Amino acid sequence: MNGGFTLFECLVVLAIVGMGIALGMPALQLHRDRWAVSQAREASAGLLARARIDALGSGASQVTIVPGRGHIERSLGGTFRERVDLGARYGVSLDISGRDTLAIIEFNALGLGRMAARTLRFGRGATHASLVISTYGRVSRR
Repeated sequence: MNGGFTLFECLVVLAIVGMGIALGMPALQLHRDRWAVSQAREASAGLLARARIDALGSGASQVTIVPGRGHIERSLGGTFRERVDLGARYGVSLDISGRDTLAIIEFNALGLGRMAARTLRFGRGATHASLVISTYGRVSRR
């Protein structure tokens, strides 16, 4: 007799492996969604921090948040510097508090922002995170 496996034994092993993969997929997707939302929030916070640093060095900078398109732009003296496209890069949706379809934060030479306080909400699947921007442009993560 040869020392191999029967076709039935191989099919049973493949069925068990398939069931294990099927059971693990939702957890994997949830983990990927959490990672994407977290990365989008941190990329947005980083862009706001770079805009504040630009303002300290040059006197003024501006951040434009466009939730419908899912991107955030940084400009210095009217010149475009950087864009983070959250939908394309991370597959994340972006919403802002209030009824506005656009939010603009202008940082002055002291690094202080000017705008009404806003909450940016990032979402993907069942995962959500927030970034609260105060009236002076300070950021807190939620």
